[in-house]
Amino acid sequence: MSQDVYELSATPSRRAFVFGALSALSAVPALAQVPVHRRNYAFAGGVRETSWRPFDFWRRTQIFLTGAFNGHPVELLLDSGAESSVVDGMFAAEVGLTGDGPLNVEGLSGTAAGLGMSFQNAVIDLDGLVLTTNWIAMVDLALFTGPAGRPVRMILGRDLFDQVMVDLDFDRERIAFRDPRRSPPPPEMRGLRVTRSDDLPNIPLAVEGSRPVLARFDLGANDALTLSPHFVSRHRGLRRRESATARFLGVEGWSDARFLTVGGVNLAGAAFSAVPASVPDGWAIGRRNGPHANLGIELIRQFRVTTDFTRGRLWLRRRDVTEPFYRDRSGYLAEPRGDHREVVVVVPGGPADKAGLTVGDRILAVDGRPAGSYSTSPEPAVTAPEGTPLRLTLEGGVERVIIQYDYY
Repeated sequence: MSQDVYELSATPSRRAFVFGALSALSAVPALAQVPVHRRNYAFAGGVRETSWRPFDFWRRTQIFLTGAFNGHPVELLLDSGAESSVVDGMFAAEVGLTGDGPLNVEGLSGTAAGLGMSFQNAVIDLDGLVLTTNWIAMVDLALFTGPAGRPVRMILGRDLFDQVMVDLDFDRERIAFRDPRRSPPPPEMRGLRVTRSDDLPNIPLAVEGSRPVLARFDLGANDALTLSPHFVSRHRGLRRRESATARFLGVEGWSDARFLTVGGVNLAGAAFSAVPASVPDGWAIGRRNGPHANLGIELIRQFRVTTDFTRGRLWLRRRDVTEPFYRDRSGYLAEPRGDHREVVVVVPGGPADKAGLTVGDRILAVDGRPAGSYSTSPEPAVTAPEGTPLRLTLEGGVERVIIQYDYY
């Protein structure tokens, strides 16, 4: 086995301070030589596009597709910010995938060891579209199973988006793939120029009247918006904005971040107000000429979307319905532990802190619902109106009542 180390940078996506799936992935050799990344695609029957197929819009923040990897059925998390396809270590063992070199995984504020990089030829079958690739990253994705509420066994990124057009219809929760060599641009949609940094897609975005800044287009990020600390420090209004300090979970472990509300965001001529945003202390993707924002699915889902990265274009049309942004008003995070949830984060001075909740508390029920089943609900998180009580039953019968309010 080669002893070269391959660097995998990852911008973790976040739901308030809940968790992050892998996104903004780029696999770059740290030493010596690696095989050229070779990928290809083929439509079944020689057609130029697939028919519409439904996707599983889990909690309305993550897109899962059914498919097969090397002939083995698997659910794939769709992530336009992932350069290399990623498989969970246990799934890799099941299908006989082995590593050809060690892998470092770089997150926003640090690095962690991946399980390895495979350069074996692999086939991803999406029922009517077949993708081939010789770069597969192997990472322990079990870290995200609890916060996600379901297993994440494979992530699909550039192997899809850099080869074909991807048409996403959030109104009907369906997806189609088209051959860019034989498909015209979509009608009645606004086209944006896509630029690259670290080989990943960026588009222009205006924040509170700023000149357009580059924002990574990141379907794998399950929040609305992340801003670099450099951008916020240079924006007078944002750097003085009331905020809360909390933590988020990424591939590198727990990291600190600020959470604030952005007054206005303009994307493709569409204006949005009161957008929740996170500002991590570290910013792995803020390299020279890189993006200073990360655009997540809570903003992306406001549009009908067609990606055409082979021609450097993204097509958007605002939907008739504006979906609300999720805003945490409880001030805590708890991870599932079988039949209960364990509190791992309490925002200092936030609603949960004021209610007496502490890190390490074990929650048995939330508003009378068993905490274990509550954590795996497919329903989207709904922002409760300010003043709504949240009743937590702790181990030993102790009850904590959190009065929810906007704390950032």
